[in-house]
Amino acid sequence: MREKFSAFYSVPEDEREAAWSDATFVLDANILLNLYRFPLGTRRDLLEIFDNLGDRLWVPFHAALEYQFSRPGVIAEQQRKFYEVKKALDAGLDTMTQRLGALQLTTRHSIIDVNPIVDKISEAIAVFKNQLDELKKGSDFDLDSDAVRSRLDGVLAGRVGNPLPKEVLGQIQKEGELRFKSLMPPGYLDAGKGGKGDLGPFMYEGLYYERKYGDLIVWKQIIKHAQERKLKKIIFLTDDAKDDWWLTINSEGPKTIGPRPELREEIRREAEVEFFHMYDTSSFLKFASKNLGRAVPQKSIDEVKDIVRSARSEVANVEVEVGTSLNSEVGKRVRTWLQSTGQVPIQVLGHGKAFASINSKMVELSILIVIPGKDVQHLLKNAVIDSLVRKTDFDKLVIIVGGVDDHESAAEWFAREDGRSLGNHYALIYGALESEEEESRTVFKPQFAAGVLGHYLLLLS
Repeated sequence: MREKFSAFYSVPEDEREAAWSDATFVLDANILLNLYRFPLGTRRDLLEIFDNLGDRLWVPFHAALEYQFSRPGVIAEQQRKFYEVKKALDAGLDTMTQRLGALQLTTRHSIIDVNPIVDKISEAIAVFKNQLDELKKGSDFDLDSDAVRSRLDGVLAGRVGNPLPKEVLGQIQKEGELRFKSLMPPGYLDAGKGGKGDLGPFMYEGLYYERKYGDLIVWKQIIKHAQERKLKKIIFLTDDAKDDWWLTINSEGPKTIGPRPELREEIRREAEVEFFHMYDTSSFLKFASKNLGRAVPQKSIDEVKDIVRSARSEVANVEVEVGTSLNSEVGKRVRTWLQSTGQVPIQVLGHGKAFASINSKMVELSILIVIPGKDVQHLLKNAVIDSLVRKTDFDKLVIIVGGVDDHESAAEWFAREDGRSLGNHYALIYGALESEEEESRTVFKPQFAAGVLGHYLLLLS
């Protein structure tokens, strides 16, 4: 069976290590952008490793294009930190001064004098703010003078791919519509890009690009490069942790297995690539120490892991609370109901996440169970907060499963709110598990809805 489904089998460690000697290393845009976030020593190590790879290093044209477009924002983000640190220090000093002043110690206490310590803290903050100014002046990158990009210009000279022909690019973006509906990786988790609050489509060199298809375009360029160069081994470096690149499972916590099997199968079928693997920056540095003869301190690897995690959290979805997956007993009943409305396909991913194609839109699903003794209205209010702070334009459907005692409280909330306070692209369904005696089974029965998508599904039930 293995020869038929080899993409589902993990590659032995010795084969992964052997591939480092002759594989082509492909860089994603986020790898280049995170160079601005890493400490100077770690950045230098990475750039030297990349440079030493020589002709085995390659960057897809679209990844390089995304880097150029996103670079000013990342630099601004780094420069803004100087201002934010100053602001936080000033706010802390002001708060301390005000709270100490409210105690009226000069008139109400004969011994305590806080002025000396306040003066010392104020002086220390002033000294540190001056040091921040000097650090900012000594930074090796800004919009006008960017040593990081200058170094990349040298490292990547002759190692960046070409843009796709207009006709091919159009075909890929058209294909993307079908792939996203089928939850075919990569990129379908970017389906919300280009909507409200996000940058829309753009043109460069006369070519039209939709941002939501960025990952897919990069992937197709990797396949095309492998076809043209007859590459047999490819290692892709990306700090994108989403489940439309990585296969993850939830076993005593989230665990990343490797590239999605669909990706390994597609690149083998389309370009006869025999080995395809992926690393994020921290994993790459860890294995580079062993396989490329470049010693990287563990401290640097840990710093990279923390920095990448922090960068990801800025765009991560906000979860209301831990719920249940569609593979649980309750989840299976919710899934059966959802499929009975004609909404397919449904794909369960790692971290308990799931997506479905509903009315030709990709929708993130979340199931929350009302814990006995917990107020269902508290759960509903948290869902409203989640809808307002979400940073993606993905439609999200939250299905809340309550008990008999929750019905009255839920009815009151839906009658009062009816989703008026929900953010865009968000819907709620409230229901309960009920027994059907004739068929001796338990089913999920939706009872109330909020949001356009919620009312649409309730009508279909």
